[in-house]
Amino acid sequence: MDCLLRDIRRINKHKTFGDNVNIEFVDDDMSKLTLKLNVVEGLHAGANYLFRVEFRDNELLQSTYAPRVVCLTSVFHPNIVEDERVCCNLLGDEWEAGTTLEGVITALYCLLDNPELDNALEGWKRGLVDESSESGSESGSDDDSRRNYYIENYIEDLERFIKRTF
Repeated sequence: MDCLLRDIRRINKHKTFGDNVNIEFVDDDMSKLTLKLNVVEGLHAGANYLFRVEFRDNELLQSTYAPRVVCLTSVFHPNIVEDERVCCNLLGDEWEAGTTLEGVITALYCLLDNPELDNALEGWKRGLVDESSESGSESGSDDDSRRNYYIENYIEDLERFIKRTF
């Protein structure tokens, strides 16, 4: 618990992320917090995303278990499903006890800016893109459309999503 509070104080004191990150505990529960990320550069520039971070045990950042990270905002990203999960190695298989909150926030920013199209979560694109757009889903299986969906298509669809949503 002390390491989490120390991280928050350090982030706030040094303005590590400027004014682009807001950290709040959920209902005075120290094992749950929200992170509001204002994205100022990269693919998601101009968007604001709210994430909930839930620690699995009282050791929080010192735990051998990665926290559960959920995006609470509509998002157009192949590795993030709103209200479900965030698929990120650092917040999953590569989690290490002692990872800082700054590391968690940095991982989220990096994931937003570096989508892993080859590892897209099933159904991530459903309902977010106008079906009539050139890069929208074409006929064929979900696997085929994901495999044929390139970064250029993603950027075009993302720009439309951000303009429509934010």
